[in-house]
Amino acid sequence: MRALILPFLLAAIAVGILLGRLLVRPERVTLVALLSSMPLVFASGFIWPEVAIPTAFNQVVQLVPAIPAIKAFIRLNQMGAGLAAIVPLLGQLWLLALGYGLLARWQLGRGQAMPVADRPRRS
Repeated sequence: MRALILPFLLAAIAVGILLGRLLVRPERVTLVALLSSMPLVFASGFIWPEVAIPTAFNQVVQLVPAIPAIKAFIRLNQMGAGLAAIVPLLGQLWLLALGYGLLARWQLGRGQAMPVADRPRRS
């Protein structure tokens, strides 16, 4: 279980940094996370059967670090699986952490973000 925590945290932090840099107003990151949380819980296969989720949607949500983390934690905690059973999900988390980490680093390297007060207003 501890093996999942580090890649999940790294991926989630990188996604947060990336969203914070891409969205014009920082408070919108919270709004995006809040509005996407319920669909992501359903897409994880925890509440809704994974076979009932459209394939295209299921493939897109695999880019969200919470999905492989939820699947792995369920297998470990509820199904009694060993570490060998979650190796593909662990690898997916590490790839997401690396990919989002590189994207976040690239965004941070592009220069300082404008302070909120100086940003242009969008209607």
